[in-house]
Amino acid sequence: MTLESPDIIIWVQGRATSNQLRSMIRDTYGNKKHWPHNMTVTLIFFIGKLSGKDAKHQVALEYEFDHYGDIVQSDFPENYRNQVSKMVSAINYITDYCNQSKLILRIDDDVIFHPRLMFDTLSDVFLNSSESSQQHLYQSSNLTIFQLPRNTIACHLISDFEVWRKKDHPKHFNAVDDTVLPGEALYPPFCAGFFVAMSGDVPGKLRSHIATNKPFWMDDRYMGVLQKRASINNINISPILDFGYKSITSDVLDLLANCKKVVRHLPGKQKFHISQLYRYLDLSIRGLKGHFETIK
Repeated sequence: MTLESPDIIIWVQGRATSNQLRSMIRDTYGNKKHWPHNMTVTLIFFIGKLSGKDAKHQVALEYEFDHYGDIVQSDFPENYRNQVSKMVSAINYITDYCNQSKLILRIDDDVIFHPRLMFDTLSDVFLNSSESSQQHLYQSSNLTIFQLPRNTIACHLISDFEVWRKKDHPKHFNAVDDTVLPGEALYPPFCAGFFVAMSGDVPGKLRSHIATNKPFWMDDRYMGVLQKRASINNINISPILDFGYKSITSDVLDLLANCKKVVRHLPGKQKFHISQLYRYLDLSIRGLKGHFETIK
């Protein structure tokens, strides 16, 4: 897949076999019709190579790529511990082919957001706190659009997170050996990976430090290492992000519809209701009230 640099890149990390989620994303916030018409937006799914019992899905995946052209599949096994390989693949691809884009949204495939609500809320957060609000706006085809300052990442920022060592915690799932951040007791501040907004120059700056910082399997923490090495400015927007560890009710969605929250993480089976949730948000934007039943 080749493309000119669009205004916005939606970088999605998910499983290669999650075709149902990809379909729902294409119909909702990944669909250009839900963004301002003069804004160029490109959706890209970054996945790994199918193997074993999942290899039978490769033909269907290739058909999906031929039809939509929005999948980048790299030559590493598709599994959870290769999330960092997907991240590196995305950084390389965006740097090589989309290095003039203004805004990059790195998301997991189990979140819900509405583009208009997201821009309204982020604009309020940054424009109201800036001495020079014009630095956060740019002109695209006669449309003025919000953008992050250069060299900036905005996310739910996690700080003071302990580095658990295998020698001390041999059974802990997230324990690492001494080759990861040797001598360090804490990880550098890092972003919860379900939603990360970054200025268009950030992927290239992150890539410049990959060769000298060996990847380890936890992609969010590894990105934090790259952010520190590249001196990226981190902005914590956790108050407007929702981890979503509870049932979804109409009250929860109203927080999104009223711009109190930007993004909702959808754990477990909740993620298979993206289309239903998005319709509710879309109706709310237009001042209508849709019927909604609680999703657990």
